[in-house]
Amino acid sequence: MNRFAENQKEATDEMLMVRYQRGHREAFATLVNRYSVPVYSVGYYLLRSGATADQLARETFLQVVREAATFHLEAQFRTWLFGLLHRIVNEYHLGTPGVQDALTNPAPSNSAEVPGPDSAPPTSSRSVRSQLLARRVASRMSILPFPIREVFLFKQVGQLSLINIAAATGADLDTVRHLMRIAFDRIQDSVADTEEYARALR
Repeated sequence: MNRFAENQKEATDEMLMVRYQRGHREAFATLVNRYSVPVYSVGYYLLRSGATADQLARETFLQVVREAATFHLEAQFRTWLFGLLHRIVNEYHLGTPGVQDALTNPAPSNSAEVPGPDSAPPTSSRSVRSQLLARRVASRMSILPFPIREVFLFKQVGQLSLINIAAATGADLDTVRHLMRIAFDRIQDSVADTEEYARALR
């Protein structure tokens, strides 16, 4: 790895964005590499469509290009990026019929996907318990109302603080805290159920 590539890898998001503003396209490519997976993942769990999530990720990074001049070094790039994502979802995607149907008619949880107490346990390994927990959480998360799901994903996948979620979404901090409490209360039910099931497998 050459020195330039090492500097790109070690640079903060904000430094990379400033370099991109100065014409270094490699800096933008590094940012895309860092954030393409979380942006896609948030889009996928928000809109329940791989194709739509892929489109959303492309639109978000195109918006980074379009609005690059508005980014200031003292801002946090992660918050700014997810603010763009929030705006694109709300302005361009929530009104489309397929997305609107998914939001108003949540997909039922798939009992075949998440084994219940009567299912034959494949094994009691930690790996299986982890997979079971992840599927149970994803299943419960998929039926959360959209604003709650967005806050939860920004926190858990986007790794934003509550203050930064408020900044990214334009909501007040008390509202974000309230939505997060609801999300964790509902997700916790699935975690508790899974842990009880996992203990039964031992």
